[in-house]
Amino acid sequence: MGTIDPARPHVEPSSPAAPSHPAVTAVIEITDTVALPYTTGLQRVARELVSRLAADPDRSAVGAATDADADAAIRYRPTVWSVGADWYRDLTPDESDRLTHPGSTMPASTALAERFPRPAATAIRRVLAVPAMRDLRSRARLAARRHAERPHLGLVLPPPDRSTVLLDLEAAWNDPVPRDLLLGPWTRAGGASAALIADVLPLMRPEWFDSVLVRDFTRFILGHLHHSDLFLCISERTRLDLLDVA
Repeated sequence: MGTIDPARPHVEPSSPAAPSHPAVTAVIEITDTVALPYTTGLQRVARELVSRLAADPDRSAVGAATDADADAAIRYRPTVWSVGADWYRDLTPDESDRLTHPGSTMPASTALAERFPRPAATAIRRVLAVPAMRDLRSRARLAARRHAERPHLGLVLPPPDRSTVLLDLEAAWNDPVPRDLLLGPWTRAGGASAALIADVLPLMRPEWFDSVLVRDFTRFILGHLHHSDLFLCISERTRLDLLDVA
């Protein structure tokens, strides 16, 4: 049995400190969702999920039952790709408003084709769908964004680390950086990644889609299959189809 030395202060033994887990930041890219003046089905899903997950960006945890659970808090951070910084940044007030209040304008290619009689409109759509034409329009949009990005460079996020997860909820194959290029450096820096998968039809039935979509979707899926830790499939059928193409 130990004795107390009056020459030394007595300190009650303390319980071992519980391990602390850093809060997780879930980076949700919505570049495509806020850039377009119309809403597709996948964009509608992305908007709804982001609005629910990021409803209170200052909360310490999502679904935390105890203070200990708050150590593993998740912060959901909607972002867009900054072509001026070649990295993600937070939303501007205008982008936050577009996320909450989506536009209802038809796609530019459809609006252009609608000005002509049906046979000509069909031909115009086919020309605009040619891979070279779609890539040209994409490069033009990126060039315009690069100039517009200069005032927003202060919103750029830090590099990923072990507390960072890239969570793809939108049609991310339309985003500026293909996932087969992004996710390798992302994971080597310590970040993790996950994706919501609605279906893999462009891989299973490529004849149903234009060649650009098949190309971009393939790069999206392969990037996630090589690097991601979690796939959120919307149905059991989607899960089985993903296993088939993996």
